[in-house]
Amino acid sequence: MISIRDVKKYYEGGLVKALDGISFEVEKGEIMAIMGPSGCGKSTLLNLIGALDVPTEGEICFAGKNIRQYVPVHAFRAKSIGFVFQFHHLIPNLSLLENVELPMFSLPVARSVRRRKAADLLKEMGLEERTHFLPTRVSGGERQRAAIARAMMNDPQLLLADEPTGSVDTVTGTAILNFLVALCRQKKMSMVIATHNHEVAAKTDRILRIRNGRIENTPSRV
Repeated sequence: MISIRDVKKYYEGGLVKALDGISFEVEKGEIMAIMGPSGCGKSTLLNLIGALDVPTEGEICFAGKNIRQYVPVHAFRAKSIGFVFQFHHLIPNLSLLENVELPMFSLPVARSVRRRKAADLLKEMGLEERTHFLPTRVSGGERQRAAIARAMMNDPQLLLADEPTGSVDTVTGTAILNFLVALCRQKKMSMVIATHNHEVAAKTDRILRIRNGRIENTPSRV
């Protein structure tokens, strides 16, 4: 479903090589971990796959089409890709329900439909009793589950997770990770997860290791 072909991302006029010729593919329904030390290019790669940035060279194809050909790109991103970050990035003065609704605002969907979908997702995440709470009134694990609900709002084909358990304790992180993996299996979504945690990576189908902007291994089945 995703094809990354000789992707390079340079900064400072080429002095900083965040990614230096990355190529791999992700199949539909596959869960892949990207591992490597801090600063190796994991987050940069996720930003490129998610069309939050563009490569200096190379191409990224989604469903056989170069991402740059999807116009407008924000509509493609809203409908096709969900994002889960290390920090939840919920808006503090909006309720969990209102936060989850946000990705659908860019689409021509009735308010009643949008609100019902968000409520259903929060219920699925075990947050039915927290629907109208502000993020500051729920736990870190609950905030992250609300962020996952937000990522699922438009039924994406691809989920991008950047250290999704990095801001919570081990027990909560394990529960969140298990939930994410089960969700992808159930909905047949692809997921690319950036992590430095070996226990997280062990739950995926394949592991891609990056160091200094280059792939260190041929990603094999776990």
